[in-house]
Amino acid sequence: MRELVAAIKLIRPLNGLVAALSVVPAASIACGELTMPWRESGMIFFLVSFGYAVNDIFDVRADLINRPTRAIPSGVLSLKYAWLTAAMSIVIGSGLLIGANTMTSVYYVVVALALYFYAAKISSQLIVGNVLVAVLCASVFYLGTQACPADSRAVGLLAVSAILTFLYHLGREIVKDIEDISGDEAIARSTVPLKWGPNKARMIALTIFGVLIAATYAAYWQLGLSKSYLVAISFGVNLPLALIFVIYMRQDAREGARRT
Repeated sequence: MRELVAAIKLIRPLNGLVAALSVVPAASIACGELTMPWRESGMIFFLVSFGYAVNDIFDVRADLINRPTRAIPSGVLSLKYAWLTAAMSIVIGSGLLIGANTMTSVYYVVVALALYFYAAKISSQLIVGNVLVAVLCASVFYLGTQACPADSRAVGLLAVSAILTFLYHLGREIVKDIEDISGDEAIARSTVPLKWGPNKARMIALTIFGVLIAATYAAYWQLGLSKSYLVAISFGVNLPLALIFVIYMRQDAREGARRT
């Protein structure tokens, strides 16, 4: 029973659910109406589950320092059962490809391979791993187009949404690297905070978030979006981000990263 609970924790089901739900706005933009893309959302859930599992498997040495209470470094879940959990996630997800079109199947295979190679090798490469994670997170907006054929305006909205998502996750990945600096240093991983220091890494992350905020308003003018978008993005996204900036700048870079 302990191993079953640990295996569930390994795949982070809540995070997987959030990722699965992120396909809903992507598909709704493509379709022009509220759409629940069950197949695509299910695929993302199991891809995310697989990604978390393989990442924890390859990250175990760093997690012994950064996150010793996680399933594998704590000793509750063996590597054998962690690999089994990863394999089950990818196999169950592939079952959703039955009846799917070719491009959806290609997307699934490409993302699964990218997640594996990120965990096995790419995460240790300076900035490349951060960019890859951000690209994979943004790719859900491409997957949304598989639910419905999108017209030119919808394609524009999907492209902007993908760019904003990319910028957010790129900045967030750098902040996470600041948080994980001790374990990454111990295994000689190359990350932005290890290369240039946590304070410069923080400034790079905050600059990216600043570009993100500017891009939300550029999208408003470029696509002629509604006033409701302007209000929602200003008070629902940009104001909280700005407050986080202020709080983070008043704290130590490494300590603040743990709380951000």
